[in-house]
Amino acid sequence: MRLILLLCGLMAAQSGFSQTEISDSTVNRPSVRGWYLSLNAELNSDMFGSVDFPAARVGYGITDRIMVGARINSRIGFTAYGNDFNANGSFLFARYYFLLRQRTRLFAEVGVGSTKVLRDRLVTYNLAAGLEYQLTPGIVATGLLAYNGAGSQQNTVELTFGFAAYLNQLSQLRRGIGFERGTIVLNQNWGTLLFSDTDSPLLFVERSVSFDFNPRAGYFVSDHLMLEAGLSASHNRRKFNFDPFLDTNDTRTAVGVSAGLRYLPFPEAKFSPYVGGEVGYEVGNRDSIFDTQGSSGGSDVNFSTNYVAASLGVMHRLSDHLSIDLNAQYSSSQYDDSESAPFSRFNGVRLSLGLKALLVRGRK
Repeated sequence: MRLILLLCGLMAAQSGFSQTEISDSTVNRPSVRGWYLSLNAELNSDMFGSVDFPAARVGYGITDRIMVGARINSRIGFTAYGNDFNANGSFLFARYYFLLRQRTRLFAEVGVGSTKVLRDRLVTYNLAAGLEYQLTPGIVATGLLAYNGAGSQQNTVELTFGFAAYLNQLSQLRRGIGFERGTIVLNQNWGTLLFSDTDSPLLFVERSVSFDFNPRAGYFVSDHLMLEAGLSASHNRRKFNFDPFLDTNDTRTAVGVSAGLRYLPFPEAKFSPYVGGEVGYEVGNRDSIFDTQGSSGGSDVNFSTNYVAASLGVMHRLSDHLSIDLNAQYSSSQYDDSESAPFSRFNGVRLSLGLKALLVRGRK
């Protein structure tokens, strides 16, 4: 139900954008006025009843160079004991664009918010700098380097790459034009590098480094058929020390590929339903070392995962260059590692809602 309400909200908001939309030929003076949206991932709901909202920056340009807004990061878990809501990492921000050209933009950002470390609710201070490059009117590729500090207890540095949308600058959707051959489709987030350091008054120290590279793109080989491909590479390292009881060092590294297709029987419809399929493969290593009051041990495990999935969904174009994608996917995956004797198989259902950037090359 929450997915449906959010989809309706985006569509209702989009009807308001049309009053201030500007066409491709009128984008002459660089400006950031109007609504801005950047997502780190899709909104996801799994079969266990949790909803993961993407880390989103929602802003509004009040002048040509100044924007104010909020970074929203939350998760809701539905259990037999009630609803568990988590909004760690959310904050308000103000942004100033000190370089504002037709295609290239540089900005600095400051923010204040709160986060929870164990049982303590702490005030956070946030600094960020970013670079944007316009791909199409209203759509920019973006790189953002951000620092988040919560006193002396927690510090994080995050570098993210993806795309963002200036909703009031999107070109108007041409009447009668749907998804067409030659269109390239991009997902929201292409990669994240994160450093985190937590030093708790309860005598534990946690340090982690993670890198996730996950670009995914689609290409319409005809008006009805889109081919998809994705790459993934990740490295996660976590050190945890709870002196003098426990000392652990965990590392996980993996690389993977995926390929799929979607068939749209009515590409020119306002809401274009589709059916799709996907296969994927990942291989990696998991290494763990621990020391518990003088007793040490560890493991070094190679693993692989392959999956096949089928999906149903709807794509709705908000403009020539932006669409909403509502997707329901059933997947069956097989996991195998060097420790377990038989392989394990998992089946699951996932609902997702996200934005797609459309780089339209036109009909040929």
